[in-house]
Amino acid sequence: MGQSIGVFDSGLGGLSVYREIKKLLPGQRIIYFADHKNAPYGTRKEKEIRNLTIRAIEFLKQKSCSPVVIACNTATTGGIDFYRRKFPNISFVGVVPPIKPAAIGSKSKKIVILSTTATSKSKYLKRLIKWFARDCKVWNFGCPELVEAVENGTVDREKTKSMLRRYLDKPLKDGADSIVFGCTHFPFLSKVIKEVSGSGIKILEPSKPVATQVRRIYQNDQRSWSKNVKILDKFYTSGNSRTISQVATKLLKRGINFQNAY
Repeated sequence: MGQSIGVFDSGLGGLSVYREIKKLLPGQRIIYFADHKNAPYGTRKEKEIRNLTIRAIEFLKQKSCSPVVIACNTATTGGIDFYRRKFPNISFVGVVPPIKPAAIGSKSKKIVILSTTATSKSKYLKRLIKWFARDCKVWNFGCPELVEAVENGTVDREKTKSMLRRYLDKPLKDGADSIVFGCTHFPFLSKVIKEVSGSGIKILEPSKPVATQVRRIYQNDQRSWSKNVKILDKFYTSGNSRTISQVATKLLKRGINFQNAY
């Protein structure tokens, strides 16, 4: 059957990355694993996050997945280099908040970063801000309740809009012109964010660059990959597969059926 692309997230946010990979490589099988049983990762300590991520990688390894996309900013910032050392035979692609292009493209030099609690506090994110946005005013928010809104499929509700206003009103009044997504859940909030902030705001998220990197890996080594447009993607969760399938179907606007991983 050949190897597949593995995509891992603690929840459904990684479906934003899955969606972009599928656009670029429609004939490749993607196996998606969401660790809903242990979600959210954004409130956990780094050691816990690493151990949970290792377990997820081992699950995808058993499914002959390489590359494995760590479609979770919290897991990526918690140890992408560590995973590469531990699994040298697997190619990894992590998700990195696009702070550099945001800082370069911002006319006001004022940007907002929305992420999970763990990512917002991580040394990795602080280094990115120091390296690439030292000439910018940066608002760095951990937003666990926005992750929850996506997981519950309640992105369009007034409560979600009120939460966004709480984070964005002050930066926008102060002239922020760019919003960086440091969490793969947040592309599903793009439409609502534009409603709240206005059409002039620039939104930067990492799913398209991640998909481009996956395609680059594929182009460099096509021999062992499955090549069959009829191959069905597989979706696994450690949580309630029925409820998760319903939310995933709503997010992607097509039928998605999750299976229980174990």
